Amino acid sequence: MPPGVDRLRGWREALDAAGLATDLVEIGGFSPASGADAMGRLLERDPSIDAVFFANDQMAAGAYPVLRERGLSIPQDIAVAGFDDDPLGTALSPTLTTVHQPSSELGAGMAAALVRLIAKEEIERQTIMPTSLVIRESSGA
Repeated sequence: MPPGVDRLRGWREALDAAGLATDLVEIGGFSPASGADAMGRLLERDPSIDAVFFANDQMAAGAYPVLRERGLSIPQDIAVAGFDDDPLGTALSPTLTTVHQPSSELGAGMAAALVRLIAKEEIERQTIMPTSLVIRESSGA
């Protein structure tokens, strides 16, 4: 999915800029089940990881039970972060650190673009909306 590809690219760019390794990646399907599977695979590859970033909050939520089953505490043993600022994040315990994206503004922009397309007007093919970090309990910050 394009959002997953873009988020992976951004994550890799940020880690590269910080001089950190970017090879510990697992691909999932934006669902809690795929997050659980990916978390299990990551822990098999490197049981010493101390932080994980998921492409969306649903996948991050799926990792919580896997981490607990392995006897790991969030954030004491492993920090967890997601993306989307899904309301689910505030229902998790500990609450999920996430990247907020302006979903309402994204929807409004798409509707406006559709109206312009119907009117046979030119539209901008790519728009990047601003995001912000929402720090909650899962990151230990």
